[in-house]
Amino acid sequence: MRPLLPRREYFCPTPLALLLGSGSPHALRAGRLMSTLVMTIEALLPLGLLVPGIRPYAAAVGICMDLRFWALLPVQLAGFSLTTAASYILFAG
Repeated sequence: MRPLLPRREYFCPTPLALLLGSGSPHALRAGRLMSTLVMTIEALLPLGLLVPGIRPYAAAVGICMDLRFWALLPVQLAGFSLTTAASYILFAG
């Protein structure tokens, strides 16, 4: 992915890069599992924010995910991640 970015900003921890970058069947399964998990959490997050009993936990999960996305591509996703994380304030109270 690094050659496709206009500037160097991609961050991936070395152990994760070694695991997923090998192209082995295990790496492909792990990558598919992680991406499916992230998409499932992203799809369920709005429902969690609507239920008052689990709203604080859903907000915490959402903020953690946004911060992680921001760590991956800090310049390109800065506006999106900050706006999304700040919007959780609307669900407080």
